[in-house]
Amino acid sequence: MQIGTDRIFEHLFQEPRFNGWCVGEIHVLDRRVVPNGRRDYFEAGPHLRNLENHIGAIAQEISSRCRRASSQF
Repeated sequence: MQIGTDRIFEHLFQEPRFNGWCVGEIHVLDRRVVPNGRRDYFEAGPHLRNLENHIGAIAQEISSRCRRASSQF
């Protein structure tokens, strides 16, 4: 089941535009991370915050790489 749009984790990047520079899929297997009724995000709670912390760390690394690559040109 797909949740959200291609911008679902945009808020985890240093700049929202960096989200558009990435392509990939995230498969959430933890049953404690529950989609909301509209299927556009997840129900709030500690398990979602944990997921966002892990994805956020990756998003920050991607953001840093984008910045470094941009400064080289």
